Amino acid sequence: WNRKSRPLHAKGLGQVLKWLRVFEE
Repeated sequence: WNRKSRPLHAKGLGQVLKWLRVFEE
């Protein structure tokens, strides 16, 4: 596992969560 992969994954998850919230509304 690369250290750069972790922050990238976290950022992607956050964006997805935000998008899901917008989609729910």
